Amino acid sequence: MCLALGRSTAAVFHLMRVIEITLKAVSKCLGLHAPASPNWGSWLQPIREDVKNRGSKWADYSFFQDVWQRIDAIKDAQRNQTMHVETIYTDEQALLIFKSTEGFIQKIASRMDEPGRPLA
Repeated sequence: MCLALGRSTAAVFHLMRVIEITLKAVSKCLGLHAPASPNWGSWLQPIREDVKNRGSKWADYSFFQDVWQRIDAIKDAQRNQTMHVETIYTDEQALLIFKSTEGFIQKIASRMDEPGRPLA
């Protein structure tokens, strides 16, 4: 809706909310407890440690390693600037972020539901 109305920065803001829900679902899927802080770093650190501790012989290692790295990259490249009002996004930038988020969410949805219950 925001993209249709020419509100590209608002669209990216809402996409970051979607990624935050994904971050929480990943954490739950791994059986981790919610951290006290809402900061993405507080969520990502235990995920990273858990994936590393399970090791590369774990069947889901590649999936969760990729997920952790992508969310961490999104945090640094878009989330922080969007939430702290540092960046204004053009329609083209917002559409690119939308398409990237859509593909990422489809990948996550193939493995877990929104509450983090494993599907595979």
